[in-house]
Amino acid sequence: RIASGNMSRICGFMFLVLCILPILVQGNCPSVAFTHRHVCMNCETQEDALGFALARRRQSATLTIFNDGRLHARAYWTSKQEANGRKTCEAIETIPIVWQCRNLLDSARAYCYQMYTNTAINIKHQELDGHFYYVQRANN
Repeated sequence: RIASGNMSRICGFMFLVLCILPILVQGNCPSVAFTHRHVCMNCETQEDALGFALARRRQSATLTIFNDGRLHARAYWTSKQEANGRKTCEAIETIPIVWQCRNLLDSARAYCYQMYTNTAINIKHQELDGHFYYVQRANN
């Protein structure tokens, strides 16, 4: 028979394991900085994507935008450690629209185009700062 004090400790331990384990497996994926800068739930048109991109430009003239709110969910991401020690977040998903926006440092010349439409792609970004650096068609 388990004493009530021990039972509450066991329940507390199990609660911590169930809450912490997903974080250990998934790390900090996706990065909040990545989703803020690259995930747009309402970018259905070139104009939508361009407005989103211009509002988020910094020193970069190019920005990739994913029109898929599911990328906010931790369940789609895996945390990985690369050979160089860098931690990355990776997802393979079929994304409705992936926009590529260019010339963002010059608003008059800025434009966006559809890079992929309803395509399974592999996405990577740095776990620490959300820097996006990799997208390609997934091997099916």
